[in-house]
Amino acid sequence: MKNNLQMEVIADLKRRKKTSREYLRSLSPAEKIAKLVDLQERYYQTLVVREANGGRKIPGKWQKWQKARYEKADVPGLILE
Repeated sequence: MKNNLQMEVIADLKRRKKTSREYLRSLSPAEKIAKLVDLQERYYQTLVVREANGGRKIPGKWQKWQKARYEKADVPGLILE
């Protein structure tokens, strides 16, 4: 049987999950995309630091993502940031 502390922790996590979901549902699609892009950027930077510290190499799919994100595409009419 779970003790009181475990039950409190679970209840707190449920409250935080509900609050987070409500916040994310209140965002516009453009804001959701902006948050996703920011999350991807931060994750890629984490991978860069991990590799720089002697950890595993950056996976190929993330290297492709980085290249596609920052190199100009040869697509007529495509406007990049």
